[in-house]
Amino acid sequence: MMGISLDTLACAGSLAAAAGAIVLAPRRRYSGWGWVLFLASNFFWIATALGRSDVQQLVMQGILSIASLVGVWQYLIVPMHTRARFKRWAALSPSLAMDLAIRTSQRTEREPS
Repeated sequence: MMGISLDTLACAGSLAAAAGAIVLAPRRRYSGWGWVLFLASNFFWIATALGRSDVQQLVMQGILSIASLVGVWQYLIVPMHTRARFKRWAALSPSLAMDLAIRTSQRTEREPS
C-alpha cells in the first residue's frame, strides 16, 4: 500500500477519531469540524480493513462513515447555506434580514439541546 504500513494507517485513524471527539465535545462554532476528523478516521480505518481483509471492520467503518457524512451535513453545510441566505437577504433589505434573524433565533430557542 504505497509504502505505508497498516499499523500506521490504524494509528492515524485512532488519532483522527480522538481529535474529532476533542473538537466536537465543547459544542462551539468550530465543533462541526470534529465530524470531518471522524470522516478522516473512517477512511483510515477503511484502508486498514481493506489491507487486512477484515470484512467486519470494513462494514462497521462504512456505516460510521455515513454517520460522519450526516454530521458534516448538519453541522457544516446546512449552517453555511443559512449564513449565505442571510447575507443575500441583508443585501436586499435590512428589515427582511432582521425579520429572518429573529425567526431563526426563536426557532433555535425552542429546539431542545
